[in-house]
Amino acid sequence: VPNTATTLTIITIGDNRLGCIHYSQTTEGSHLIFEGTGSLTVADADYNTESHNGSEYPGVEQMGDGTYFSNHWCAAIGNNDSNDKCHGIVINSGTIFVGTTQAENCTAIGGGGNGYGEVTINGGTITAVATTTGTAIGGGIGYNSNGGQGNVIINGGNVYAYNFANRWNIPSSAIGGAGTRKANGAIGTVKINAGYVYAYSALGTAIGGGSSQWKKGGDADITISGGTVIAKTGSKLSTGIGGGTGNSGGVIDENHDNLETNRNGGNATVTINGSAIVRTGSIGGGGTGNTNVDKIGNATILISDGDIQAQCILAAGSGATPTFTMTGGTIRNSNTADSEYL
Repeated sequence: VPNTATTLTIITIGDNRLGCIHYSQTTEGSHLIFEGTGSLTVADADYNTESHNGSEYPGVEQMGDGTYFSNHWCAAIGNNDSNDKCHGIVINSGTIFVGTTQAENCTAIGGGGNGYGEVTINGGTITAVATTTGTAIGGGIGYNSNGGQGNVIINGGNVYAYNFANRWNIPSSAIGGAGTRKANGAIGTVKINAGYVYAYSALGTAIGGGSSQWKKGGDADITISGGTVIAKTGSKLSTGIGGGTGNSGGVIDENHDNLETNRNGGNATVTINGSAIVRTGSIGGGGTGNTNVDKIGNATILISDGDIQAQCILAAGSGATPTFTMTGGTIRNSNTADSEYL
């Protein structure tokens, strides 16, 4: 119902399989709730026999016949390609797998094309797999325009989020804000209070802001208050937890329109407290593809408790003064093997 807060609850019993669950609600206080003891698999169902090219779908190079294409730019669970907001996806229990393909270029759980995605996970076992400029969990895809902001809260359960390399090499996060080519990366807001979280991004930040191939990385606001968090990135330019990568393509050609804009890495505020266990390569401001021209994002890092294995990235010169405050907890050598968690 437009402009009215609504709640729809899906209770899983047994084994359930769907191609997509499209949900759009711009009204705060609305919810799409998943719970139950069953399993749910959400993955594309349509098999196309026709080629698709850039004139039909801008940004889609010739993909050839026989591609799975049903959720193009639309989240598998979440909004369609409408540049709109998706409030209130809530997962309380169950075993849920959500997968999207490279051809579709869409977020697994969260926002549709360029759209805001709000996701809360309270329990269950959730696996989200994407190959996208969007996210596995969070904001919707971007290409020429901004990707969607992501607002993700994890209060429990076992969460596995994977974002593999898309065909344009546009970096984006696994959990958080979406990436894009020509615009700024999207903001990623993530709160982890409990549970087990494994996040991997092949090209961008594992948990945090979205990245940009040409312009500024997305800012991030990350709070980890408990649970075990493993965050990995496959890119030397990206942080494990923090701001998105700026100008990942290292563009300095005067013919590109991004020279007049900020191409720095995204700024990050990262707070770690409680009894959190955190294992990642780096925490802090986002990197950039050309440090001779652009700056690493500013970082504010606040640690009061927790067992942390990471390097903290603090760099001046991005328009603010980085801050590191540690009043408790332990930071381990980031090169130390820890087979119990990794």
